[in-house]
Formats: sequence, C-alpha cells, structure tokens
Amino acid sequence: MKTIYRIGCVFVSIVFCFFYLNAASVILNEYNAVDNDQFLNNENSDVFFGQIPGNGGDWFELVVVGDGTAGSTVDIRGWRFEIYENGEVQDTLILSDNDYWSNVIAGTILTFIEHDTFDTFDTSTEINKIDNLSTEGWCWSNFYTGDETYFESYLHPHFPMSNEDSQIKILDSNNNPIFYAGEAINPTSGVQNNEVFKLEEDPTIDITPMSSYNSGSSSTFGHPNIWSGGDSIQVFTHFSFGVDDGFLPQTGELLTNYPNPFSESTTISFNLAPNLYRTKQIEIYNIKGQLVKQLKLEINEVIWDGKDNTGKPVSSGIYFIKLDNSDNYSYVKKMLLLK
Repeated sequence: MKTIYRIGCVFVSIVFCFFYLNAASVILNEYNAVDNDQFLNNENSDVFFGQIPGNGGDWFELVVVGDGTAGSTVDIRGWRFEIYENGEVQDTLILSDNDYWSNVIAGTILTFIEHDTFDTFDTSTEINKIDNLSTEGWCWSNFYTGDETYFESYLHPHFPMSNEDSQIKILDSNNNPIFYAGEAINPTSGVQNNEVFKLEEDPTIDITPMSSYNSGSSSTFGHPNIWSGGDSIQVFTHFSFGVDDGFLPQTGELLTNYPNPFSESTTISFNLAPNLYRTKQIEIYNIKGQLVKQLKLEINEVIWDGKDNTGKPVSSGIYFIKLDNSDNYSYVKKMLLLK
C-alpha cells in the first residue's frame, strides 16, 4: 500500500508542477529528519548545531527566490505551510501580517524551528542572523514557530519533521499553491532517521519538486546546502547586487553611503565643490522607480533615517540614491535596507 501511496505522491507532484508551479517564488531547501536520540550519519556535524543528538530537533528551511533577479522581493504575509507525514496533514503554520513578511528579499534563507532553545543553542527568532547578501547573495533569518509576532498559529508551535515521508506544501494568503516537496515525492524513499532532506542544486526560479532533492548527512541549518562530501555547495551569487558591504567610502568617489546595507539609518556623502552642493538635491527611489524621499543638502553629507516623505518607515529592500547637478548630470548609488 505504501508503494501505491508513493506513486500517487509522485503523480500529484508532477500535476502540481505543470499546472501550478510556474516559477515558484519560495522553495523548500532542507528539513531535518534526525531522530532526537540519533546523530547525523557518518559522524557528520551541522554547520550551526555541530554534532548533537537530534540535530536541532524539528526544523525546515525555505529559500526566497523572488522572480529570480537580485533585489526582487516577495510578500508572504498570511502564507501557510502545511506539514505532512505519511500522507496526512500534521500541522499548519500561518505567517502573521508583520511588516517583515511583506518584503522578503531574494536570496533570504528562512529557517523555522519549533524550539527557542535546543541543547545549548539559542534558536529564538533573529532577523538577519547572517547577512552575506551583498557579497555572496544570501542572508539568513531564523524563526521560532512559537513567536506570536511572526505567526498566527503560535499557540501550536510544534510540528513533526521525520523520515516518515515528511512533505511541506507552501500556499499563499489566498490558499493558492506555491510549492510542494518532500520524501515520497522526490526522492520516493530513502530518507533515514539520521539524515536531512535537501536540495542539491542552486536555488532558482527553475526549481520544482522534481529537481535534485536528496537525502544525506551534510546538514547546513541556515546556510547554503552542501553535498558530495562537501565538494559541492549551493551558489547564491545570482541574488547578489554587489554593494561594497563594510567598507568606508573611498576618497574621490562622488556619491557614497555608509553603512550599506543598513538597518536604521545611513549617511550619504558626496564630493562636490563648496559653492555647488547647496544647489543640489538628493532623491531616493525604490526598486519600482517611485520617489520615496527628497533630502535638502546643507553640507556635503546627509543622513537618511529610512523614512519616506510622509515620515513613514519604508520596508526592507533595494533603494537608489540619485544626485542631480545643475549641469543635468545624474549620479546613482544602490543601497540596501535590511530590518
């Protein structure tokens, strides 16, 4: 009967791919199937948890791929994650309407874990726990599923992830299917109770449930997946937009800002002759080309506090600084706001 069930899962997944999953904006990347009394196979260690029984407990990992381009974002407020085991829905996680979910940038690794501590590890919610977006194209935010700020279903934070044909179905706020993957779909079997389920190729909009999903003992909670004994690793650089992260403005650059990326405010600096800069104006645009903020120049630097012209805080994402001079020249600088 289980063989028939698995054949049915594959058929449903193929239908799901062709009729629903045209360039999914969020995909399943990894989940933990290690039992609480087991260690990762082959004495392997997770990149975050190391080598501990249970390998962090019940958790799964998604990657936001957006429309496949650097800087694209996805509004996932109210999205639902249905968690299956042996063909039956075991739990459903529902995201809240928190502003963070409204504008999640491509390249973001999202981990969801049912405990806020595991062993000696702090696994409570942390936004941008790691930020390598500008250099490597990925960042990591971790979410404890009992956090009422980020989940509607926080009263029931526990969910099962195991080697019993665990699957995750992602649905948007209108209950439209986005992605559906897991054991018994692909691979049809083989995930052991000392392994993880993971995607063994780069995360892109071309990923489907029939892509290179596999089981293995190389575990990477909150990080790009690795496989083949560490010889292969996921590449996220197609989501990088090349901001010079962590470096102070270089002498001679006309238009700079620091820090970049930033979370609260950034200082915009420009090198102009003293008799010219008072006639200049800084404009800030969002990725859609909409004017967000105009800043009057009194000195050769100005601070942007991440608010628009009405005083309302803007959401995370890519923004552009534009400097026009009286000779009709325009200078543009890209920056990233991460909250």
